[in-house]
Amino acid sequence: MLPLYFAPINALGNPVFRHLLLLHDADFVFSELLQVDRWGHEVIKEKLRVIDGDLPKTIFQIGVSNTADVEKGVSLLIEEFKTPVEININMGCPQSSMQKRKTCGGILSDLDILSEVSRQLVLSCAEHEIIPSVKLRLGTAPDEIKIKEYLGLLRDAGIKKVYVHARTLRYNYTKPAMHEELFSLQDLFPNMELIFNGDIDSFEVTQELAPHCKGLMVGRAALSNPLIFEQIKASQKTILGPYNPFYKDPHHKIIESGKTVIGSEKRTVLAEFMSLTEEFSLRRELRDMNLMYMTKGLSSKSEFIKDISTKSSAQLQKLLHTL
Repeated sequence: MLPLYFAPINALGNPVFRHLLLLHDADFVFSELLQVDRWGHEVIKEKLRVIDGDLPKTIFQIGVSNTADVEKGVSLLIEEFKTPVEININMGCPQSSMQKRKTCGGILSDLDILSEVSRQLVLSCAEHEIIPSVKLRLGTAPDEIKIKEYLGLLRDAGIKKVYVHARTLRYNYTKPAMHEELFSLQDLFPNMELIFNGDIDSFEVTQELAPHCKGLMVGRAALSNPLIFEQIKASQKTILGPYNPFYKDPHHKIIESGKTVIGSEKRTVLAEFMSLTEEFSLRRELRDMNLMYMTKGLSSKSEFIKDISTKSSAQLQKLLHTL
């Protein structure tokens, strides 16, 4: 079985939710994006939190725009964690503000910066035996797919591990991921470890992609179905069709009235998450965001979600039977 990764997702990919996924068969999880030029802000301090025992399976992602940012980011992570396993540069975030600043996804429009920051990451990580990696997209637009050129430059810079999201910067999530653009890449770059991402919502999709890569990354699907890693590893078959993690979650059931309810496994993981939020003091607004995703699409969640911010985890536990 190829290793399975949870993608970097701001706020929703908080330390407690990442811990839950590791408890349920995710092999590695990404931190939220750490913008190096915002390191002193309180938001970064919260994002740097890692629950005891999770560090060896946590990959830290940084946002940079130059080599000085890379050096600073690696140095600060070493200062904070001593031996992070892997540090990843984000070259895929499609936010327009980042593109203008030539940071994150904006790097894809300047290949000189792409090469420079990649080389610096390799140099900065080498001394401490940290894995340097990059996460990027296929290109800047559907008619500007340059992934082969990007991978060639990354290979020349010394990067051996790359996460590829099967979309371009200007190609939104309402459109299906362009998996066909991925199929030839591992053969063209056999000495690189390529991990594929984009619309992975079931065991069947992993089977389609697995022959063409060295690992798979699940993002949005894990937000609504944190048991997806277990299901993939158990070869649990589900419904074929376009991306729809709710519809394909085998723990959801349609009852005679036509309502959608959840099975005991999903109830158990919801209860587990709520207990973890209490144990590790996750802010309620983050807890509530995760719970909204995990109950997305359920016909019977109105009482559970109503005034959710005022409810304790214990109160929510009592309402689980209504879902």
